[in-house]
Amino acid sequence: MKRKIAALCAGIVLLSGMQFSFALDKTDTYFDLKKYDLGTEHNDVQHIQNALRKAGYISINELTNFYGAETESAVVKFQSDNGLTADGIAGRNTIEVLFEKGYMGEINDLMLKPGDENPSVKVLQESLMALGYLDIDQAIEYYGKQTTAAVKAFQTDQNLDADGIAGTLTLNALENQGMLFLSRTESELEAEGQVSQLTSVGTITKDMLIPGDRHQDVILLQKVLVQEGLLVADQATDVYDNHTEAAVLAFQEKYELKADGVAGMETIAKMIQLGYVNQVQIVSRQSSERRFGEYLSWPTVMEMIDKGKTVFVIEDFNTGTTFKMLAAYGGVHSDVEPLTLQDAHTIKILWGGEYSWVRRPVLVHLNGRVIAASLNGMPHAGMDDKPEGQYINVRSGGYGYGYNFDTVKGNDFDGHLCLHFKDSRLHANRKIDSKHQKNVRIAAGLE
Repeated sequence: MKRKIAALCAGIVLLSGMQFSFALDKTDTYFDLKKYDLGTEHNDVQHIQNALRKAGYISINELTNFYGAETESAVVKFQSDNGLTADGIAGRNTIEVLFEKGYMGEINDLMLKPGDENPSVKVLQESLMALGYLDIDQAIEYYGKQTTAAVKAFQTDQNLDADGIAGTLTLNALENQGMLFLSRTESELEAEGQVSQLTSVGTITKDMLIPGDRHQDVILLQKVLVQEGLLVADQATDVYDNHTEAAVLAFQEKYELKADGVAGMETIAKMIQLGYVNQVQIVSRQSSERRFGEYLSWPTVMEMIDKGKTVFVIEDFNTGTTFKMLAAYGGVHSDVEPLTLQDAHTIKILWGGEYSWVRRPVLVHLNGRVIAASLNGMPHAGMDDKPEGQYINVRSGGYGYGYNFDTVKGNDFDGHLCLHFKDSRLHANRKIDSKHQKNVRIAAGLE
């Protein structure tokens, strides 16, 4: 499963002055697809197989990402025993019961260490037993010497620091193998340092800043350098002085850019990619020409989507340019792919001729409705020339080994983009992305 960490999310919908609360269930939180049936090839399948193995409905030595006849038969038996429709399809109801009965192991701790005693230790032990690292009769809630030795052996095989402590890298490795789900709260993520603390400083208007320049963009440049810890705040002015030049050099060296002390296109593009600054769009339409979209929450939109089949018509909010995208994946937001080669070309042109992580406000046309949304412009997590669902060593956007999230072939587009709606969240940490949400509000006419 491409998402590595999760926290159960909740939101509020406002309607006619009344408040209604909703919560994403565990199927939405942890799984990409709405259902899994015979022939499905997806890395979520290994979690289903592991749960069925824990429950005693399937006997397999190695988990796979293929939903075959043996998995289907095990699901039928589990459904029949638990009062569910015995159709062999692992949908929302079946997965939720697997969670309720404790077969889908969740760990709620960022770190487990020798001496710990809690339910998460039992999940850890069950995972290590299933992988053959721990030989005990029954998993318990105490982290003792045998658990420590098993963790060290697992860490060694995963090329991790073999300290016997199950930290996030170790727990993530177990999650990647379908053994457990790692659930973390926002406060825990912040304590761990995995929640991005950077702040967008504004919109930059120039594609080059050089020593000696005096311009409002220099202030934005300096704010970025302050956030990077390369410039102290009291040295920030609107002048590109020696302090700024030295900080730019340090920034360039840090990100392996051409180190010349000049904030040129490559350096500014990196700051855009990191989310520090936006860039003025060359083509725009007048405010009077713009329409606005409905401010619909992601759970509402998700019910309107049939993953792998629904096609969005996307309208760029700033220019009115339209293109089509397939709603291919996504549980906490929609992962979309350009439908054709021409659609991919249109997207690249909109992003200034180069793909980037910059977010743009967009309008999504779906079932006769127009919905406010935000789209980034960096293809990631897939390769167009490799089969969808295959595990590959290199994926686009800097993603390494993993599931090839690329459904549409022949569009010269490696992977997919992230399409966010109101209250949607990031895959990586289940946090709401403030930049995406700002764009959604812009597209809805609220900002």
